[in-house]
Amino acid sequence: MTDLSRCQAVFERDPALYLDMTEPVRRGTGRVLYAAPEGALVAVSNQDDNGVLYTMFAQNEAVAEHLCSLIPIKPEFVTIHEAHSFPALRRRFGYQSMTSCWQVGYLAREPLDLPPSRFQIRPLTMDHLPLVEAHYQLTDGGYLSGRIALGALYGAFDGANLAGFIGFHAEGTVGLLEVLPNYRRQGIATLLQSYLTNLELSRGHIPYGQVFDGNWAYKDYPAIIQAMGSQQEGASLTEADVKKLARQEMEAYFAELAKKPVSPWAQAAVESVLARGLMRGDADGSFRPQSFITRQEVAAVLENLS
Repeated sequence: MTDLSRCQAVFERDPALYLDMTEPVRRGTGRVLYAAPEGALVAVSNQDDNGVLYTMFAQNEAVAEHLCSLIPIKPEFVTIHEAHSFPALRRRFGYQSMTSCWQVGYLAREPLDLPPSRFQIRPLTMDHLPLVEAHYQLTDGGYLSGRIALGALYGAFDGANLAGFIGFHAEGTVGLLEVLPNYRRQGIATLLQSYLTNLELSRGHIPYGQVFDGNWAYKDYPAIIQAMGSQQEGASLTEADVKKLARQEMEAYFAELAKKPVSPWAQAAVESVLARGLMRGDADGSFRPQSFITRQEVAAVLENLS
């Protein structure tokens, strides 16, 4: 199994939740070790040290046990999408704790408008490492220096002064966001998040990242939501607001997908299956040529073939 097509029905239900599986595979940095309707396991390349991170989903604990057996050695961490997978990981590798996080992504294709700002964004250099280390406490200096060396950390500058920074983690997620105390509440987090979102879009990527549970009310999550187009102030965002905004973004993404026309290379094939009655589209006659297909729709096509 080299792709995640057998899991498509699961991923469609919550595209943002599974971006850490689907997006690395799409970019070519993720390798599918197992994929079936009941679960999947993806090995994601770590850019810094050529290591591997693992991410998985499992419909039940028995599936989680099987997926864990496919991981050859104990990794630093494994990303899971269901709490019932953790006991299997604990038995297999001896993990003692689990940290919850939110997964967020920008599912649209249109670049964001950068807010007016006096701050300039440019890659950081090693000269900035001591200041970055002093203000970002969630990882060590070796990791941060590696990110800087690879051009994966960007700063917002007020003249020559560093006001805040953001970057890409080794597996390709957006994160490492920090605004220095003297520059907070000036829109820098939104500026940085919007800048990296547009940079990822220019590379053909879907921008996504994880935010530790409890951090959304502080800075990272409000910045991401504001970058997605929210007019709310970060301090006023509640958990319910976040869920509502995320749902609206996903619904808008699929609504736009449904409007896209048939690609020229597929035009003749679409006309053929419609003419032969193999596929009929929706009750209103719309075909939605670039929308995802479900298993029940595949069953209907097979029935029409008989």
